[in-house]
Formats: sequence, structure tokens, C-alpha cells
Amino acid sequence: MVVEKRARDSQRGKLYRWGWDTLEVSGVDKHLTAKQGQTLVYNAIAWWFKLDKNQTALLKNGYSAKLPSPLHRSRSEKAKGKMGGLRNVNSPDFRIKKAGSTTAHASNYEIAIPAQRNSVAVILHETAHFICGRWGVQRADGVHGPIFARVLIELLKRFGKRDRDQMERDAKKYKVKVAPRSRILRPQRVQK
Repeated sequence: MVVEKRARDSQRGKLYRWGWDTLEVSGVDKHLTAKQGQTLVYNAIAWWFKLDKNQTALLKNGYSAKLPSPLHRSRSEKAKGKMGGLRNVNSPDFRIKKAGSTTAHASNYEIAIPAQRNSVAVILHETAHFICGRWGVQRADGVHGPIFARVLIELLKRFGKRDRDQMERDAKKYKVKVAPRSRILRPQRVQK
């Protein structure tokens, strides 16, 4: 049995400092209701995986949607830079944790955010974890690695209305490694 080695989460502290200093405290992040947070999560996942309206509706209604995976690719697909086969992915539940809880988390099934940190930046951070987990890059890249940082920046640009170039400059200042956009293989539109 071959055990896959996990990458160290060596830039977690740097990424958190960058996020706290430049994203959360910037004053532009508003707190969302649970319904708004759930909608943001679904929209971000649908946008990232380029789901069509039918796939997005399945995801929003609690059914699984077929999401492309770079892990399930043939050699010819890898050589052509294409995404691989589709994997069933259940939609993550979104919940706001009770008062007193201070940590957010994302898994394959749930995204949970503390009430006092229920902001667009934190929700998109956890959504980036969900995307990277379903995409299969966390083991090789580290939980907060360069690919995760790129996914987060792209989500914040699209849904947080942040300036990509400014976020990249800030990340560099905080010594957060960010994968180049050319390294991110986003899927083509999902076919039924």
C-alpha cells in the first residue's frame, strides 16, 4: 500500500495575517445572513466549476452535481491540459455557528462560520477550501498553499469585488505564495 505524503501547511500563518490585515479589517466586508451566505457559497462553486443552470439548481436543492476533477484525467486529457471525468459532489451545508465559537471550517459536507466572523472574505476563504478539497489539490499543495491562495484571490475578485492586482501585491508583501493564473486549470463548461 502506497501512502501519499501530505504537503506541510507552511504558509497558514502568513495567509491568515494577510487575510486579517488586508481583507477582513478593510471595512468593506459586511456580515451576511445564513441565506445570503448559502447563496454566496453556491454561486461561487457554480462559477468556479462553470456549472450550467441545471447543475446549479441541483446543487442548490441539496442534490449532487457532477463536478469536473483534475484527478480523474486520462493521459491524453492531461497532455492537452483538459479536466478529467466528472465526480458527484454533494452541496455543502452552510451554517452560522452559535455565539462563543471562534473558528470557521469547511469539509466536503459543510461550511460553518462563527457569527462574529460571518463576512464575505471568511465565507469565500472556506469556500476555497471546499473547492480545493473537491478538486483534489490540498494533499499536494498544502491546505493553504499557493493554489489555495490563487483560488481565494479569484473568488474574492469575482464575489468580493476586490482588485486582483492589489491582492497579489499585498500577498507578496506578506510573503504568501500565490500560484500563477496559468497554473490553475479551471474546467470547461460542464456538459450534461
